[in-house]
Amino acid sequence: MKRALSYLLLALMILSPLLTPQLFKAHSTQFTANSDMDRLQQALQLASPQTQQCIECHLEETPGIVFDWLNSKHAWHKPADVAEIYEAIGYENYTIADKFQNYNYTVGCYECHGMFKEQNRPDIASSHFGFQIVEIVTLKDCSQCHMKEAMEISWTMHSFAALNAPLKPWYAKIVKYAKENNETDTMLPPVYQKTGTGIVDWPWYMQYASKLLNNPNDPEVQQFGTIYDYDFKTIVSPLYPASGVLNSTGIMWNTSYKNAYVYHACLECHGSLVVPYQNQGYRVLYWGWPSNGAGRVDPDGSLGTCTACHTRHSFSLEEARKPETCGQCHLGYDHPHIEIYEHSKHGIIYSTEGERWNWTDLPWRVGVDFRAPTCATCHMSTIADPNGTIVVYGSHDLRSRIVWDTLHFFTFPKPKWADFTQNAIIKGGNQLNGKGLKQSGVLPEGYQFRVDQAPQPGELAFPRIKSVIYTGELKQKRDTMKSVCELCHNSQWVDNYFTTYDQNLIDYNVTANYAFSLLKKAWDEGIQDPSNKIDEYMELMWYYIWHHDGRRWRHGAAMMGPDYAHWFGIVDTVMDKLGRMVSYYQTAHRIIELQNEIQQLQAQAGNNTQVQQQIQQLQNQLIQLQQRLQAMEAQIPQLQNNISSLKAQFENLDMNLSEVSQQTENLNKTVSGLNANVTALQNNVSKIQSTIDEIRSTAEEATAKAGRAGVALGIGVIGLIIAAIALGLAARKPA
Repeated sequence: MKRALSYLLLALMILSPLLTPQLFKAHSTQFTANSDMDRLQQALQLASPQTQQCIECHLEETPGIVFDWLNSKHAWHKPADVAEIYEAIGYENYTIADKFQNYNYTVGCYECHGMFKEQNRPDIASSHFGFQIVEIVTLKDCSQCHMKEAMEISWTMHSFAALNAPLKPWYAKIVKYAKENNETDTMLPPVYQKTGTGIVDWPWYMQYASKLLNNPNDPEVQQFGTIYDYDFKTIVSPLYPASGVLNSTGIMWNTSYKNAYVYHACLECHGSLVVPYQNQGYRVLYWGWPSNGAGRVDPDGSLGTCTACHTRHSFSLEEARKPETCGQCHLGYDHPHIEIYEHSKHGIIYSTEGERWNWTDLPWRVGVDFRAPTCATCHMSTIADPNGTIVVYGSHDLRSRIVWDTLHFFTFPKPKWADFTQNAIIKGGNQLNGKGLKQSGVLPEGYQFRVDQAPQPGELAFPRIKSVIYTGELKQKRDTMKSVCELCHNSQWVDNYFTTYDQNLIDYNVTANYAFSLLKKAWDEGIQDPSNKIDEYMELMWYYIWHHDGRRWRHGAAMMGPDYAHWFGIVDTVMDKLGRMVSYYQTAHRIIELQNEIQQLQAQAGNNTQVQQQIQQLQNQLIQLQQRLQAMEAQIPQLQNNISSLKAQFENLDMNLSEVSQQTENLNKTVSGLNANVTALQNNVSKIQSTIDEIRSTAEEATAKAGRAGVALGIGVIGLIIAAIALGLAARKPA
């Protein structure tokens, strides 16, 4: 009945020009407001016949998607209308796919899901109610109209966010194999060749996904599998808490524990591997949940996705420009970008008056459309002066205005290529020294910098810090970002800001190098064990220095968040974590020295009382230092666990559950008995109350007849005696 009503509604909308307005409105009110249904009818008149058929079903099955589409630009524009966007942002080299050049319909369900780019991709549902469709629209599908944006996204860390993070153990295995077998050109994304010229994709994965779907016993499939074939808790990587401390606790012995947090934490932001595994004709079943992370790897070989920021199916420009969209991933202990922004001057202005800004203009005019920058303003948007003249051209390549990588162990210039795994395994990586970036055959000419010396003592100079001089591509990036700042700030203010910011990064590198050198010294001296690099005290402190506190220091300086640069940043980095590392190392080092001294004295002590006293004194010091060391380690809760006890608890868990179940059953019986007793007691109380009421009534009647107070008092006493007798009888009855 519901489906028939939906069919009738669609027919009425399509034929509405022949019908009275009253007839259409009478049916539309069953779904939503009249105005929305009127708009849907108008949009369907512009849509292709195929999209109209999609809406016919999905208006009932997924109405939320239908109305998201209705409120999008797609519902009202033909593919060729994208020219208006590129004209507004000053981009002249755009192209759209031939099939959309003279296309007469707007962009709807069929245009995205049925007119996909790669016709040999494995996840095509061949008989979806008369259509061939794909369920996941990919970066390459969007590129048919939005080639500029698709290319730029594919060059960035966003597109490699899954391969360089949650998918890294699996991907590193493939990269290593490709290098050893000289198959890098066929098995790996052509990241070096296509960056700056075309879409970086991964053709090997499209071929591999076909084998996974059609021939899972293929030797290549058996060799590499997918990331989901791993038990996440067994992967040793700083990206997974399963390594390090968690791997040293009893939790890992429980076979029920699977590290499923990876799906809701890592993959939500970084992206998943989409694996089609069964073709049912009308749909293809795939694994890769959740499929909304920035670095999603799709069955057609696409790396990255548009929908991480422009969510389905409205693909809103306003949504992508607002800082909350970036804040869904860029937040928390390790990179609190949204928190820093909210507490900065820029964020305060946005929170005060942002609801009044114009969020959809192209280009975006400073001072007219908005007053303070958001994330998109600084890193992506095409910005114009109040007259509409473009000052800074926009890009979806988020590296284009950023000089430094401030996420990793040490701060270094952001590389041209996003794929750190390939860069490290194949090209040998990049190294930072005092003069700048060493050329390792990877970086283009001119991609370098130098650090000038700080002013000499007695020299009049402001500020008294070093300056970083950029050339080549690094200078171009810095100048572009300065151009954004100078739309509101004068050039002297901007220069001073970046000079002091760069010095913060130099300061961090000095700190991080010292901390890491101390850790390596502890490894060399046997104070810490490098076999599992994130499970011991100094290793954990180092992890917090670069991954948490040091990032907050660097990012607080980058986004003008003073509290994050200071208290959450440098104070936690130096005073807390580095201070702990130094204290631990000195204590452990002294323990080793004392143990050696004691052994030497014991060898020569004999009956020498003085030497024996000296040994006793050293042993007392040793005990005190060992206790201090144990106290420091006890600050990490996981290291306090009694592992053998935990293991025994897990082994006895089933028996304990059975015992608890039996106890629960017995308790239920006891509760039932108590309920019966309570009911009986309530009945007795009711009877007693009734008896008392009768006695009181009799007494009042007798008092009225007697007319004398003495008689009334006597009757009252008799009543109380009778009530007491009744209560005694009730108490003798079994409950």
